[in-house]
Amino acid sequence: MIFLTGGRGLLGSTLAERLSLAHLPYLASATRGPAQPPFTLCDLQKPETYPSGDVRWDMAVHCATQLEGPGIYDGNMLMTRNVIDFCKQRGIRKMIFVSSSNAASPLQDEYSRSKRDSENLVKESGLETVIIRPTIIFSDRDTKNINQMMRLLKRFHVALIPGSGRHRVQPVAVEDVAELILKCVRNWDSSKNAAYDIGGGETLTYKEMISRMARALSTFYIPVYIPMPILYMMADAVSTLTGSRAFTRDAFRSFVTEKLMDNRPIEEKFGLRPRPLSEWLAEIKRRRR
Repeated sequence: MIFLTGGRGLLGSTLAERLSLAHLPYLASATRGPAQPPFTLCDLQKPETYPSGDVRWDMAVHCATQLEGPGIYDGNMLMTRNVIDFCKQRGIRKMIFVSSSNAASPLQDEYSRSKRDSENLVKESGLETVIIRPTIIFSDRDTKNINQMMRLLKRFHVALIPGSGRHRVQPVAVEDVAELILKCVRNWDSSKNAAYDIGGGETLTYKEMISRMARALSTFYIPVYIPMPILYMMADAVSTLTGSRAFTRDAFRSFVTEKLMDNRPIEEKFGLRPRPLSEWLAEIKRRRR
């Protein structure tokens, strides 16, 4: 049995579908009901809510993450510690941790630090482990990230572009990330004790990505370039007035920092060639006709 965290998140739900199709039994954590098997209600920050009972566990796949709100660093670190402790208490020797491309960067925002330090917890756990580092994820079912940008573009016809817009991005399809995890599950002995980076099948500048989104939506837009010093001033003002750590200089710096991944290792090892964002955008355009 596989313990899957974040079973109702974008990646977790996609992986759950893949596990079902592969006839691999799993129990997935959910924070809200109803939660009928293969889902179970579980607050990953509270060990007492973790699954109990006589279950023969084989592996844990930790997909859940806190992306926003207060306490991002502490929340992500606590969840990772609790999952590791659950593995040790229940005799689980195998763990897959879904990190982020941010972990491989020098960024110091709360999210990036939480992923970097969580990776260290996983590596030092004594378990057999696999770490997956995806770039920003896109999907038809996503309500944030790429889809949110497209909704704003379609509605307001304005694109806010930080800095010059020349920083490069490499969005990856959620199906490709789920497929990489599944390949690691199925080929554990040859996959374990390693980290695998995964980005999309193409690299675009930020402003190129916005342009292709607009073409897919058959809409026009006005690019509004916001110099980074202005964004930093805005971050300082918001932090001072609200006390929020969500809009800090580090958070804006994270947004424009290139986090590109070399897909050659996963192509050579698993035969996995991630899908280009442009291919997905072309499908959206065809569906809109």
